[in-house]
Amino acid sequence: SRSASIATRSRRQPALVGSSITLRHAIALLVPPRCTVCAAPCTATEVVCARCEAGLRACRPTRLAVPGLDLTLAAAPYEGVARELVRGLKFDARIALARRAARAIAEALEPSLGEIPRPFDGPRSPCAVVPVPAAPSRLLRRGFDPAEAIASALAAELGLPLRPCLCRSDGPRQV
Repeated sequence: SRSASIATRSRRQPALVGSSITLRHAIALLVPPRCTVCAAPCTATEVVCARCEAGLRACRPTRLAVPGLDLTLAAAPYEGVARELVRGLKFDARIALARRAARAIAEALEPSLGEIPRPFDGPRSPCAVVPVPAAPSRLLRRGFDPAEAIASALAAELGLPLRPCLCRSDGPRQV
């Protein structure tokens, strides 16, 4: 019967949906995947290569003193692989790096999570992830806000609310 031949055919030829063959792997056959930081070869499931991942894991967070804030950390010094990750996200629009940056920040926060006031979830939480918005001209030029992309991924990673409550004028560059 027609339905039996369809069922038999589908057993021999796995569908892309719901099988171990993913679109990412199929594309990797045509275009070999590259590290989004250094462009070295990597697997289809990696955003960064093993060398860059090791470089990111070797970075040590630094506590920063910012008046009015209880806890401020830099996940890594702005140098080496960390700098290239930020550059790739900001200037090459490699959006997948936002999730990796968020994971680095979450890992840096891990030892300090005990210092965050409880409860830190829910709509009345005293804790939130707040992105510092890009200047309007940079947002227009890039078409996205790297800080908001990282903050969104970080909020999801930590289970905290995202509160984009800051405004920015189009002033002179900070860096």
